[in-house]
Amino acid sequence: TIIEEIIKKFKKENFNNFFITTGFKSNILKNYFLSKKYKNIFFSKEKKPLGTIGGVKKIEKKISDIFFVTNCDTFLDLNYNNLIDFHSQNKNLITIVTAISKKNINYGVCRINKDNDLKSIDEKPNFNFLINTGFYVMNKKILKRIPLNKYFDTTNLINDCIRKKIKIGIYPVSMSKWKDVGNWEDYNKVLNSEYIRS
Repeated sequence: TIIEEIIKKFKKENFNNFFITTGFKSNILKNYFLSKKYKNIFFSKEKKPLGTIGGVKKIEKKISDIFFVTNCDTFLDLNYNNLIDFHSQNKNLITIVTAISKKNINYGVCRINKDNDLKSIDEKPNFNFLINTGFYVMNKKILKRIPLNKYFDTTNLINDCIRKKIKIGIYPVSMSKWKDVGNWEDYNKVLNSEYIRS
């Protein structure tokens, strides 16, 4: 399973304690891990959906001062210790791992001013985007901004921090280092990829 590959990657980087927030079909997931005899994996069940970060509030007292949050449909091939160092050295309260996406537009792009008058035409421009991979490093003190037992997504937390001018860093990686496995085709690609097999 992808969640096991994520855990194996963390263990390879010497991170060994895991908290999994569960909801729908949580007993199946928990029983699966119990049957595999994994150690240092703890489960927190949501009685109602709490979003992509709301469930972390329930385990606030159990986690370390700096911790990772990851969606379990995303896999990253990078050095997690380097990421922690980057997060600490830059004094971020949240660091978002982003994938650099380059897009080429095969047409002339018209740029206009506020009056809809043409300013320029860029022929076949290239654009770079930073895509949120759903993988974060956070400081524990940021959890005070998460409401208890209320639906709250990571984007809600990030936007709240932006409004409050709380320091958020960006850690860019190439698209080849990030695999999104939100569908079966991408799932099979990841399981057959070189960095899973190695």
